Amino acid sequence: MRYIIFILFLSLSAKAQPRINAPLPIFASQAIESLDRGVVGWSLSKDGQWMSEKNTIPKNLNSMDKKGRLERINKIGLDNFKELRIYPVIFGADTLVLLTKLYETGYYKYKRSQRGWQKEKKCHYFIFHKSELKKLDALEDSVVQVIKIDMLDNGVVTYEYRGQIMNKVKKKVVLDKDHDYDLIVTLQPFLAAQSIRFQFYAMHKEFDEVAGVLENYKINGTSVYGDEKLFDHLYYETDINKFSSFFTMPESFRFKY
Repeated sequence: MRYIIFILFLSLSAKAQPRINAPLPIFASQAIESLDRGVVGWSLSKDGQWMSEKNTIPKNLNSMDKKGRLERINKIGLDNFKELRIYPVIFGADTLVLLTKLYETGYYKYKRSQRGWQKEKKCHYFIFHKSELKKLDALEDSVVQVIKIDMLDNGVVTYEYRGQIMNKVKKKVVLDKDHDYDLIVTLQPFLAAQSIRFQFYAMHKEFDEVAGVLENYKINGTSVYGDEKLFDHLYYETDINKFSSFFTMPESFRFKY
């Protein structure tokens, strides 16, 4: 009888052990930084001419192909964004950064006749520790630098209006210190001109996979992303102070959730 009571006691004790939940990220409801103006996208055309558009890296068509540039599939470019945003995220005792890129894509409902353009609004998100921003501080003048930032998660959501974005991101985020992708930030500052060339994107740690851009631009079947030669073909450009302000999270800020 004593053995039965002892076993029963151990069983009840095991059931009474507390269940400890892992901390969940708490997302700010408002961005503390945004960038949607003063950015120009550049790409080298097939006939060797640099072409530009606001917030869009143009498709690398022939520079004289004005009709082709007006086609809906080409107007979205090799990459584009409507707005970039920075949100603080509280995760236990840590402060994380949520970087979002709102962009536009689409497809033809009738591919063969290229008619019935269906526009899609999407947002790619990148999450990483706030301390990783320090890697963007020490930049060499006129030198192309490829900076790797350790990420906890990245992904994409589709939205109809901007008020939906945060809720959709919250439902999708799964933080993982061993996340399969790194955030790559390619930069080239020009201090005298007070300008900076940039592009950021996610790259798989093991495989040749690129995310966070509309099109993985390749030369002879090989992606130029992750290589210093990327800026020989395409980049965004903006004021260096505006860029630095965007990627600088203050030590203290009002957190609304």
